Amino acid sequence: DPDNRRPVDWETHRRLLAEIARAEPAELVSSWRDGRIKLLVTARTLAARRRNASALSRGSYVPVPARGPAAERAVALLRHSGEQAVLACVGRFFTRKSEGWPNTVLELPAELPKGRYEDVVSGRSVELDARSELALAELFSLLPCALLERRQ
Repeated sequence: DPDNRRPVDWETHRRLLAEIARAEPAELVSSWRDGRIKLLVTARTLAARRRNASALSRGSYVPVPARGPAAERAVALLRHSGEQAVLACVGRFFTRKSEGWPNTVLELPAELPKGRYEDVVSGRSVELDARSELALAELFSLLPCALLERRQ
C-alpha cells in the first residue's frame, strides 16, 4: 500500500482523532475522500474491540446468513460470551452494478442475546428483542458496514 511508505504525521493523526470524536458520521461520509470516515470507523471499531475483549477473543462464533437478492454481497458474524455480544456486518463486491439492498435481510441467529444494540460506527441504536431478521437497507443506510454492540 503506497500510503504506508511515507513517514506518519502523528500530530495530524492526533488532531484528526480529536476532530472525528466530535463529528457526526453522516458529515464525514459526504467528504469520504479526505480519509476521516475511514479513521472514524477504525477508531470506533478498535474501541469496541477493547470493550468486548472477552466476547471477541473467547466467545462463540456464529455465522449470520443473509437472505434476499443482495445476500451474496454481505457477510456477517456474531461473537458472544455471556451478556457481551458483537454483530459485525460488511458489504462486498462493490465493483458490480448494485441496486442497494432491497428485500435483503440478515437472519438473526437464536444465539443472539436480545436487547439494545448500538452501531458503533453510526451511533444509531436498534432493539433486537422480537426480530428474527434485520434489513440490510436499514443497517447500511449510512455506510456499507456496521458493528452492533450489545448495550443491554
